[in-house]
Amino acid sequence: MDRLNVCEEEGENVMKLKNFCIPGQKIYCGKKFLRGYGTRLIEKYDICKVDDEYDSLRDEHLAETIMTRKTNFEPESQFIMSLSHKTEELNNSIVSTVSGQATRFNRLICVNSMHGRYKGDVGDIVIGRIDSVSKKRWLVDIHSNMRAVLMLNSVNLPDGKVRRHCETDERIMRTYFKEGDLINAEVQGKLKFEDGSVLLNVRNRKYGKLGQGQLVKVPCHLIRHRKSHFYDFECQVSAIFGKNGYIWLYPTELKTNDCFTHKSTKINSTVYKKIALLRNIIIMFASTETPIFDDLIWLTYQYVHESYTPLTLLDKNVLKSIVQLCKDKYILD
Repeated sequence: MDRLNVCEEEGENVMKLKNFCIPGQKIYCGKKFLRGYGTRLIEKYDICKVDDEYDSLRDEHLAETIMTRKTNFEPESQFIMSLSHKTEELNNSIVSTVSGQATRFNRLICVNSMHGRYKGDVGDIVIGRIDSVSKKRWLVDIHSNMRAVLMLNSVNLPDGKVRRHCETDERIMRTYFKEGDLINAEVQGKLKFEDGSVLLNVRNRKYGKLGQGQLVKVPCHLIRHRKSHFYDFECQVSAIFGKNGYIWLYPTELKTNDCFTHKSTKINSTVYKKIALLRNIIIMFASTETPIFDDLIWLTYQYVHESYTPLTLLDKNVLKSIVQLCKDKYILD
């Protein structure tokens, strides 16, 4: 997939495109390229309406460079709704409807949203909260467009026996997971014949209910894919990096192989301080749109744990200097 950086075609008005675009930015004018997700196709006369619509979404210093000047045009064609949930189609001019990276695949122009919701890929590790319990399934909030589905037959029984799930198991589903419980699971796929919801799987002992710890929420696109998303730091704290943007920090001593229960041991203040420091390090990188992964978090912790407290780490001046220093030490791709 190529980035659309520019182009001037014979007989067509092709506008220069920066790497990053925001809602309302005009990308292309002509008939050679087609609009994809994250874009809108409009008529020339409709540019004035689009400009008014996105005024509230743009900064003042960008407003002069995004849209063409307002002029009066006569209507030429009828408004047509597109099947895509992010786009609307009229004619000629392609305008971005989301903030993100503009890309081109053959003749298709798309904008990948920077802060979109999690879509779900097979094999991803995700963290979610039980939203409701229904017939033979749990509905889980994983920061997606729709609730994920955890089927009863996708969960190992507490006794460890391999057998068919019966009506008794269905009646006691809330003894396994109930509303409000936080769990981690693996994405098994998507439901083909229903609404396309993400299908989860908790058949491995490393998945299941999460106990005492700290949940950190960051944009899902910042979570870098790793060979393992389970990491034990050398400071008595462990982490689970969910691909949906949820990160779970908890004391290593509370790790258990039981996916339905968790230890209720009292945690000392020293471990809580380490968890708070790791949490603020993650928030610090998320605020600067830096990719988040285990090695970078641990490198930063080693640098700041003796000189900074969790509170002073959130100072803007300190934040910028630490982020730049850690980027220099750990060369990001």
